[in-house]
Amino acid sequence: MVRPHNYILLNTKRRIAMGNRQLTTARDFFDPWMNQSFGLDNIFHALQQFDRNPPAKYPPHNIIKNGDKYVLEFALAGWKEDEIKVELEKNILKVTGQKADSDESGQDFVHRGIANRSFFSQFTIGDNIKIVDGKLEDGVLTINMDLIIPEEDKPRTIQIVSS
Repeated sequence: MVRPHNYILLNTKRRIAMGNRQLTTARDFFDPWMNQSFGLDNIFHALQQFDRNPPAKYPPHNIIKNGDKYVLEFALAGWKEDEIKVELEKNILKVTGQKADSDESGQDFVHRGIANRSFFSQFTIGDNIKIVDGKLEDGVLTINMDLIIPEEDKPRTIQIVSS
């Protein structure tokens, strides 16, 4: 019989239970592994960010992987290039949209279903990811990325010689 206390459980208060030990933060959860690893600090830091910054639900977006290429798409109908800012700071890709607060059309809406609010989304980008370009076309912001594998990380064949 499998006992429920052996599983890692997440409840609605974002408390983590592992075994009989109650953990309250991602740092507490990852602490045993952080103290027994070298050079993985950026991975643990990125995982801790999820605890602090839950993913944004607006605007809707897709992440597409095709071989060594990634595409990040945002649905941004009605947005203009000068209202959107995309920046990469260290390994954090930030996408910000700032709409003017005033409605210059002067129209009185009976129903306004098209979102016209500002947004901020951020993504942790791996060390081997290169941002290629970004474009806004037909209401979709597309950010293209490539996975760059350094020569020392690529598989290689070791020649076996006989003596």
